[in-house]
Amino acid sequence: MKYLSDEHKKKISQSLKGRIFSGEHRRKLRERQLGNKNSCWHGGQTKFVCKQCDKEFLSYGKRSFCSHECYAKSKIRRIKRLCVYCKKEFFVSLAVIKKGSGIYCSHSCANRKARNSRRSSIVGDKNPNWKGGRATDHGYTVVTKCAHIKDGGRNYIPEHRLIAEKAIGRPLRQNEIVHHINGDRSDNRNCNLLISDRKYHRWLHGRMCLLFQQEHFLPKPINEAT
Repeated sequence: MKYLSDEHKKKISQSLKGRIFSGEHRRKLRERQLGNKNSCWHGGQTKFVCKQCDKEFLSYGKRSFCSHECYAKSKIRRIKRLCVYCKKEFFVSLAVIKKGSGIYCSHSCANRKARNSRRSSIVGDKNPNWKGGRATDHGYTVVTKCAHIKDGGRNYIPEHRLIAEKAIGRPLRQNEIVHHINGDRSDNRNCNLLISDRKYHRWLHGRMCLLFQQEHFLPKPINEAT
């Protein structure tokens, strides 16, 4: 076994001087390095402005974004574009534009545009089931609306209303009803059409129902039965 001499031990202790600290010495050194006692102290939290949302926030170190969400959004390069359908400005990423999308601001605008294009391609005589623009609805003959003023947004218009408007030379009012005199809803001759208001039209139907009942269902007098 080899032992160190006193002279050798003295040299080692001198070389390690200042490197070996006790627990109490470390604690005091740590206290001197906290807060404004630290040489790198810059006054605590500093106010910064987020580069993405322009929101002010406090941070101990230098930061460019207030949250991870803003940092993630900043990595996505977006371009301002104009919606083809509603003409509204919106932001879209370059990845979406490279795929050929990013034309509409929302799915609703895209669906409306597609629906309108489909309608324009299969409406009218372009439809293989086209039958001349005439149909029957609850016994009434209806025609395609074309360029009618009082159509109310419907696809078909009753033909008897068009004939009545052409006869009087003006559009029918909202409270005007066209009545079929003989009760045949498909008979749209001028002599069979009567223009009236809603009140008179209800009274007229009630009167016709009463006369029909009296003629067919009420018991006949005794002298007529014999």
